[in-house]
Amino acid sequence: AYPHTAILGRLPGTTEYRNIKNYNQAERYDGIVIVRVDAPIYFANTQNIHDKVQKYETRAREEKGIPVQFVIIEFSAVAHIDTSALHTLHEMHKNFLRRGIHLCITNPNAKVMRRLLSSGLMDDIGREHVFVSTHDAVNHCLSQMDCDEMSKHPSDTEGNGDLNLDVEEVFPLKLGAEEDPPKAI
Repeated sequence: AYPHTAILGRLPGTTEYRNIKNYNQAERYDGIVIVRVDAPIYFANTQNIHDKVQKYETRAREEKGIPVQFVIIEFSAVAHIDTSALHTLHEMHKNFLRRGIHLCITNPNAKVMRRLLSSGLMDDIGREHVFVSTHDAVNHCLSQMDCDEMSKHPSDTEGNGDLNLDVEEVFPLKLGAEEDPPKAI
């Protein structure tokens, strides 16, 4: 079985994500790969889905020369997920994590959510990486990437947390009251 999958991008000015092959104006984010699976995931197609997700991640990394930090799998069309699929997702998560990539899942239905919970996959992935919408997942990923970037380049601060700025450099004009007082005779 070879279910349809698609790489998604955000339609400009919206919170909608669509297949980049059908919408060439769809925006993609460096460091994030969004994949939609358009079928239930079960023993007959789980390896194919695994291989496609890996291929999309590899292609994104090689095209941009930037490491992928998040893989988001959009589950809106996944009506069912079986035990072999859960096992494959567990393995995919472990392999990604070893490489510093976080797996996120978006829009699972109630039945799939129960399977994710009962299998322990949701706890392995982290509940903070399961989202109601793709847009929420992307915002979370972008926020995490911003935090990671800021921690790599901390601002020049003193112990009290204030910026260490030269006031005259920022505000070179002096007001009359700030000028040197007249000297006594």
